[in-house]
Amino acid sequence: MTIGEKIRKLREQKEWNQTILARKSELTPTAISNFESNQRKPSFETLQKLSRALGVTVDFLLSEKEYPVREDKLLSGVTQGVAEAIEKLRSLMPELSGKTIKLPLIDKIPASDQKPKINEILEWIELPREFAGDGDFLLLVKNFPMAEEGIKNGDLIIVKKQNKYSSEDIVISLINNDIILKKYLHTEKEKDNKKYKIIGKVISCLKKF
Repeated sequence: MTIGEKIRKLREQKEWNQTILARKSELTPTAISNFESNQRKPSFETLQKLSRALGVTVDFLLSEKEYPVREDKLLSGVTQGVAEAIEKLRSLMPELSGKTIKLPLIDKIPASDQKPKINEILEWIELPREFAGDGDFLLLVKNFPMAEEGIKNGDLIIVKKQNKYSSEDIVISLINNDIILKKYLHTEKEKDNKKYKIIGKVISCLKKF
């Protein structure tokens, strides 16, 4: 992916047109158009302006990576813990095949009709396919545990976005912008509550590491 393609993709993820990005990065729409079409290469100073506006690092724009990775102590601990949890999982379940799937680890709940945006993805985590199933993203449980189902703060849950649920499903929901893990029970009261939104179904859980 070229620098221009990254700039365009990040801009579109924010639902900005070229004029908005130009204003936020103190550049001109013509310059943005030239960069995105790879007709011109931005200078380092211009890359600094673009990275600040787009919420990524200059290193990411210059690298071959398709997705930005957040480098911090929390993320380092999470990814290391995931690797240890998967290794333990494989030792307990030797029948797992070598097939894997990569899921995005996020720290913000996406809207029910959207996929995680590029700048919301902390890291891509590789998981055994049998364990990850057809999940859409990984979410770190923080201050919304579900003790009765053994889901604790620090666990990682695999979430699948879908339109229909059964009474036995554990769903992750937003109620007045608060994240809630609960058994699915779509009562008439909840149907009428415009501030209640089901984000997806929890299909697996990696225990706290």
